Order: sequence, then C-alpha cells, then structure tokens
Amino acid sequence: MSSNRHSIASFWPGPLTVIRPKSEIVPYCVTAGLDTVAIRMPNHPIALALIQMAGIPIAAPSANTSGRPSPTTAQHVSVDLKGRIPGIVDGGKTGIGLESTVVECCQPDGAEKPCCMILRHGGITYEQLESVLGKGNVIMDPSLNSKTLRPKAPGMKYTHYAPRAPVRLVQGSDQWLTSLILRTQEAGQTVGLLTTEEGQQSSSAKAVGPRYIAICGWRNDLASVAKDLFASLRFFDTTDVDIIYCETFPTTGLGGAIMDRLHKAAGKTGILREEEKQHQNNFQSIQTSQGEQIMDKVKEKKPEQSR
Repeated sequence: MSSNRHSIASFWPGPLTVIRPKSEIVPYCVTAGLDTVAIRMPNHPIALALIQMAGIPIAAPSANTSGRPSPTTAQHVSVDLKGRIPGIVDGGKTGIGLESTVVECCQPDGAEKPCCMILRHGGITYEQLESVLGKGNVIMDPSLNSKTLRPKAPGMKYTHYAPRAPVRLVQGSDQWLTSLILRTQEAGQTVGLLTTEEGQQSSSAKAVGPRYIAICGWRNDLASVAKDLFASLRFFDTTDVDIIYCETFPTTGLGGAIMDRLHKAAGKTGILREEEKQHQNNFQSIQTSQGEQIMDKVKEKKPEQSR
C-alpha cells in the first residue's frame, strides 16, 4: 500500500496506472467483470478540466480498436472509430506517445514487504520507479517473459500495435540490412523501413527509397522515438508495402517500453540478427566486390525527400 502511495505522489499526474481492488461503488461494467480497477490521473489540461467539470471519476477506455497501433492524434482516432463515436475532443498530439506504465502493489511469496510490480511497460520507466521506491522494491510481472503464465494486464500476449503489413525487427550492420532489403525486393516484395533521423542517409534507407521510410525520432533520444513510434507504424498503412523492417533499440529506460511495443507489432517473431542469418544461410561476410554491387544498385535510385 505504501509503495503505491509513494509512486502516485511522485508520478501523478502522469503516465502511471495503478491497479487497486475495486469498491462496491465501482460497477463491474467498468472493470470488465474484474474485482480490480485501473486508476490514473492524466497530465493534460483538457483531460484534467474534463474530470473537474464532471466532479466524479471518468471511465475512459482506449480510443482505438484492438490490435491497431495506438492513436497519438485526433486524426488517428477518427480513422479508427469514425461512425462509432459521436465526437472527438482534440487536445493535440500526445506528449509522450506511449501508453502509461501499469503497476500493482503486491507481496510475492516469501517477501518480507510489499513491492511495486510492473504489469506493462510505459511512459514511466523501471529505473524511475526504482529511484523513488528503492532498489529491490520494483519487480516485473513474471508472465511478461513466460509462455504459460497469464498476464494481469490486457493486450500483453498477442499481436498488438500492428500495421497491416508484417513487421520484422532487424539488428545488424547497415551493409547487411541493405543486402537483406535488396534480396527482399528481388523476390518481388515492396519493403518499408522504420528508422531514425541518424539512419535516413544510410545505404539501407537509400535502397528502400524515401516513399517507404518512416523516420521515428533520434536514436540518441529515446523520448523522441517513443513520441513518434505509433505514428510511424501507422504511416505504413498509407503505403503499399509488403513487409516492414524496423531497427531495434536498447531495452533500458524508455527503450524497454519501445521494444515491448515493437515486439508486439512484430507478433513476437523475435529479432532477425545479422550473425544468426549468416549462420542459417551458411554464407560468409559480404565481400568488397559484392558491397560495391549493392552500392551501385542503391545509387540507381533517385534521391527524394524522406518523410
């Protein structure tokens, strides 16, 4: 209990959702039949004004259809829910981009005191919570890394946040990614690439061409990546790509939440790594002559302005 109170005092209003046992005055239609309720205090002037005007807590489900990338603008909401809702209050683009972190106060078997369990990665990081609650007082829901345990937070086990084209996470050198893109194109598929500002002048970006690139923030500023992530995934639904290759990010700090969303967008297919692909195909590193051929193909594409 004290763990939850401490975290709320430090992070509310803000992107932190706390799971608590519901009281009798909370109807089951709000909690989807569960005996717990998710509570959050948003940090947005319009949302706060609406709560104050209502004078009571507001039941607010997500403004998107299940499985789709979360909306970060009023236009995204309109695309998903047009004709299904009476209106939209446009408060501008979301400030963080990712959803809230979901936590629950619990006391695992054998533990001497309650701790804060993260049920879903989000805008408040593990490191931020631990800096307030103390080392050892923040743990992860074991189901997040389990194939058998049922997660406590919804939307944690199936393909989620996914654009229409399949997403593959890739990790390797730019030369390797360029060769992968060219081989995919030679197989007749149109390739999309989700990269960062640092990568938009890379060989892989030139191989794809600016029409099929989504620039998602700066790699050295994960907050900017988080802010643009869902909009970047949604961008590909405006194109005719057959597959989307997406770079990966560190899993510390906000990177944990970013990679959580990308793994779900990819349907938990894992990461396609350069060394693993080379081993599977039993081929050696690309030789200089092959690299020159790749670069010649890249140069054939006309330079345009990227998105």
